[in-house]
Amino acid sequence: INKWFFYQKQALKSCFLHLKSQPILTIITSMMIGFILTWPTFLWVLSLQTKSMITDWQKHAYFSFYVPSSLDLMTRKDIITRLQATENVQSVRVISPEDSLKKLLDQDEENLLQQAGMHNPLPYVLEVYPNPQVLNQGALSNFYESLSTIPYLESAKNDLGWFERLSAFERFLTHFSILLLGILLLGVTFLVSNTLRMVIHSHYDEIQILKLIGASQRFILRPFLYAGAFYGSLGSIVAIL
Repeated sequence: INKWFFYQKQALKSCFLHLKSQPILTIITSMMIGFILTWPTFLWVLSLQTKSMITDWQKHAYFSFYVPSSLDLMTRKDIITRLQATENVQSVRVISPEDSLKKLLDQDEENLLQQAGMHNPLPYVLEVYPNPQVLNQGALSNFYESLSTIPYLESAKNDLGWFERLSAFERFLTHFSILLLGILLLGVTFLVSNTLRMVIHSHYDEIQILKLIGASQRFILRPFLYAGAFYGSLGSIVAIL
């Protein structure tokens, strides 16, 4: 064991002497490794943020359905009851034409409209909030289509287009970051191996002398393995920073 630790200590000392003799190469290689490792990490974080944004949107997602104000009270209540009884419907909010008019006009404009004897043309608005725990993108689209088949729901407003675009963008980022990570890992491997090849070439005469005096392949190789580990560790620190 003592002999093994002695060899490791000797290899580490030789490794640092090699790196110290070429400081510019060591710095450039570590910076390049850190830069290469940063990109897939950045895309991965961006993918997580996009997924979080989609999840947050889904929690507050709702569909706005418009019901004509000419319908009688019983028919409107029947539609609301049918919506509330639909599977995966969390709640239904009813906005009357009067409430919609108050949002569009101030009090003076509303009074002028009443004095002119004009009829309120705005419909009833039914905001349907789906259950976010059981709905994903495909289920949300099917859920919206099933609600659209209910009679007297003349038109509807939804943000499914944006949701589908965000979901597609999130999937693209995830797949692209995984692909880029694989490519860049190959690039890091090539960069470190090529750097070690250059270091070995610069110490070619020294290696030949070590072979002539009986040094084993493992003894000669060990400092360069430590050098590769040092490049990777220093590059990882640069990437983290």
